[in-house]
Amino acid sequence: MVAGSAMTVFTSTLAFALSGSPPRHWVVVLAVVSTFATGVFAAQMVASARRRPATAPGSDSQEALALVGTALESTHDVQALLPAILKIVVEGTGAAGGRITVDDEDAASVGTAPSSDSLVLPLAADPVRADLILYPEPGGFAPAARALASSLAGQASVALENARRHRLVERQAATDELTGLPNRRRFMRSLGGEIARAKRSGDVFSVVMLDLDDFKRVNDRFGHDAGDRALRAFADVLRGAMRETDVAARIGGEEFACLLPSSDEAGARGLAERIRRDLADCVIALPDGREVSITASLGIAAYPEAKTAEGLLRAADRALYRAKAEGKNRVASNAGGR
Repeated sequence: MVAGSAMTVFTSTLAFALSGSPPRHWVVVLAVVSTFATGVFAAQMVASARRRPATAPGSDSQEALALVGTALESTHDVQALLPAILKIVVEGTGAAGGRITVDDEDAASVGTAPSSDSLVLPLAADPVRADLILYPEPGGFAPAARALASSLAGQASVALENARRHRLVERQAATDELTGLPNRRRFMRSLGGEIARAKRSGDVFSVVMLDLDDFKRVNDRFGHDAGDRALRAFADVLRGAMRETDVAARIGGEEFACLLPSSDEAGARGLAERIRRDLADCVIALPDGREVSITASLGIAAYPEAKTAEGLLRAADRALYRAKAEGKNRVASNAGGR
């Protein structure tokens, strides 16, 4: 993720770094990169720049670079751009090679490192460290190249922080603040994607609905802080049970849902029973010395017995309330009324 943010930094700072009347071939190179990044939109912008009447070299280059910069900023898929952009920076400064590292691990590299003498320019320090490292040709960097690289890194740091904040806002919009789990919106998006994948592949998957038993009594007896602690404890139990491909989400109040790719009803039941047991064994210690124990009821629905998001959720919900009606702290399935 940080590497992706660093890529966004470089796309937004190349125009600044090369704005001092660069050779016209840099405009062409940047146009190719932007076309790769944003497809038809970038291609149209660059083509428009090329059709304009020729003017003074500096103003023409700056106008084209501004158009390309706008095109680059319009893409959110910058993962593939890092090697191309790093190559442009290396060539623009006359370096023999360069790297971008994130916490000392290479995120991109280009060219060679003919000597240990390198120019290291920090891009970020918190929450992770990111550096731009340039290796000079024999004889070292010219003062102008050092100034160019330094300006690039300074502007990149600002852009990197902006990118980090943008990612943070996006993540917060899809995350439940109390538990840290995905929220209903993100779960529904994941469920829609899994339905599309299963239709193409013929694979199965399951949905599990989970609801804490008698949660209102916890709030009434111990207070809302205890209720919040119970919800966070339940989220921890879910995280401990999930595979990397599974999605556990809080979809509202004390209700949670799990999406289990490639799991049939039997596989989902095994996981649901583990969650039920782990939660029943969980004791939540309160600051005043009291302890709270909670249980949950769980309902399972499997694809393709239900084939739409709404159908799967309704089926899992029916199974959940059957588990409640049969005594709570148990697992029920929509398959055959089990």
